[in-house]
Amino acid sequence: MKAMWCPFCSKVYSIQDAKDCKNKCPLCHEDVTEQIKTLEGFNDEDNQDSL
Repeated sequence: MKAMWCPFCSKVYSIQDAKDCKNKCPLCHEDVTEQIKTLEGFNDEDNQDSL
């Protein structure tokens, strides 16, 4: 399960929990949609750098 760090409350939670809460942090309920998108696409960028 992928973990996510919330920049609003500085807590760690799972991406699945955020999706269950409609892309809001399950702890502080701030909208973390952009952070989730960024984390999901992160590995693709790393792979391009290591050519």
